[in-house]
Amino acid sequence: NTEAAFPQRASYCVAKAGMGMLTKVLAIEWAQHGIRVNAVGPAHTETEMTLQNIQRGVVSVDALQKRIPLGRLAKPMDIANAVAFWSPRKRALLPARCCMWMAGIWPMAFCKPR
Repeated sequence: NTEAAFPQRASYCVAKAGMGMLTKVLAIEWAQHGIRVNAVGPAHTETEMTLQNIQRGVVSVDALQKRIPLGRLAKPMDIANAVAFWSPRKRALLPARCCMWMAGIWPMAFCKPR
């Protein structure tokens, strides 16, 4: 996501933070054209990158799940549902949001794993 920092992941974290700022800048620039710009910042998700990191031993799925209060990694469909949540016209006045869909992990970011 655009907020959390991780050791040994400087380039990854900088890229994520840059995406957060790009979201804000484009929201300001494109608002005059009626275009909303939002971003979704998911928690650990079952993607190819995550699965490769698990296979390489970079990260443990058990360790990840212990830090997530809901007890599971997000699935790509969870992220698609987050995008769909922000798409209705009812949310037209919510530009430049980077919504953290973190399975309850953000409030626990600085707590010990369960």
